[in-house]
Amino acid sequence: MNVIAYTAKRYERATRRVVGRRAVVITCPPYDDGYFVEGKIQYGLFGNYDLAVFNLHGFPNLPVWLGDDQLIAMKGSTLSSQRHFAKGVFAINCNLGDIGHPMLQCLWDAGAEWVVAGDGLNYGGTMWPVGTDILLRWFRRSLEGKTPEQALVRAKKIARWVAPQFTADQRLALRDALKFEVHRN
Repeated sequence: MNVIAYTAKRYERATRRVVGRRAVVITCPPYDDGYFVEGKIQYGLFGNYDLAVFNLHGFPNLPVWLGDDQLIAMKGSTLSSQRHFAKGVFAINCNLGDIGHPMLQCLWDAGAEWVVAGDGLNYGGTMWPVGTDILLRWFRRSLEGKTPEQALVRAKKIARWVAPQFTADQRLALRDALKFEVHRN
């Protein structure tokens, strides 16, 4: 499976640990929204992959994702303009799973068929996988030959099974990740 991940720079190490060795990982900074507009070489970049992973900062009802230092990683309008996009998305970003979130509509406009996301705050790690990162690891490994819904059920089962070996804080972060759902256009 071809995977691309776009992550805030501070989450890069944890993200690399869960997306697979062959995944392409880009960070914000140095990348920002301006790299993905029409006419730039990165325009349409996400269309070359089966799964796009986003690990950026999301906010309730705002059509924008931020990277580190409040740098605009992706505007809704830029995301919507991508006419060739990965079939599936796994987003660690906070609030994307909220009912009616504008960035979810932007992913549909871009051509995503399904999105795995959680509502409210979602927690991942900076150096090591925590919470939603762990769910992503097992989701990605379970996806081959399965529907996203089947892969998510399996990933949640495995995450619950490995949870006792985590610290209390890690288990709390994982609890929030277990509320993730598959959204379909």
